Amino acid sequence: MEEAIQITLQEEYSHRQARTPKPQCIDRRSAVRPSRTQLFRIHENAMEEAIQITLQEEYNHRQARTPTSVWQGHNASSGA
Repeated sequence: MEEAIQITLQEEYSHRQARTPKPQCIDRRSAVRPSRTQLFRIHENAMEEAIQITLQEEYNHRQARTPTSVWQGHNASSGA
C-alpha cells in the first residue's frame, strides 16, 4: 500500500513538472532550487534582468576572445 502511494505521488509530481515552466539556471555552479524558481515567478523583472546581464556578459566574453587581426581586418575594409 505504501509503495502504491509513493508511485502515485511520483506520477503526480512528474505531471506537475511537465506543466510547470522551468527557468534556466543563470549561475551554472548552483542548482535551480524551488526557492529560486519561486523568486523568478514572483519577480519577473528580476528574471529578465538576470537574462540581460548574462547575455551581455556572454557577448563581452566573445568579443574579448576575438583575435586582434580580425578587428584590424574589419577596420581596414571599412575605411576606418
